[in-house]
Amino acid sequence: APNDSDCLRNIARQAYEFWLFVAAALSDILDGWIARVDGPTKWGAFLDSTSDKVITVPTLVALVLNGYFPNWLYAPAFVLVVLETFNLRANIVNYSRGRLDPPRPTSGRKRFSTVAGQVKFWAICLGESSFMVAYIVAPESGFGLSYFGEFAICIATLFAGLSLRDKIA
Repeated sequence: APNDSDCLRNIARQAYEFWLFVAAALSDILDGWIARVDGPTKWGAFLDSTSDKVITVPTLVALVLNGYFPNWLYAPAFVLVVLETFNLRANIVNYSRGRLDPPRPTSGRKRFSTVAGQVKFWAICLGESSFMVAYIVAPESGFGLSYFGEFAICIATLFAGLSLRDKIA
């Protein structure tokens, strides 16, 4: 049987993992800024989009494999991982062919897929964070957060498909 010391270590580890994810998600702001230091560039667009997937996909897979998602959410989560894999592959192929467009300047109009990708990224972050708080960080307080997380993951899945629109040619 686990003793109090084991329980405290487990809580500390889970809180550390949560705050590590929060820091990684907030780094999206930093990597976007770094990617645009010299203005919008193809390399910057590739870096920003790729780092988003490196942050969110492994976390999503870990949450599923550790049983934090309800059974019905496995299918949307699987579709989301597959779509993100297609998104990453499309980015790599388009970048290697010189077809990856840099994001539009803030005064210009962004492509539909760029906006869809931003909505998707933040929906994934909010969904994953909701599940982490509801089941890992503060399980006694967050049952309602799991419902929000389910909604956010479904929205992210929808927008992952929409964000592919301008990338597949």
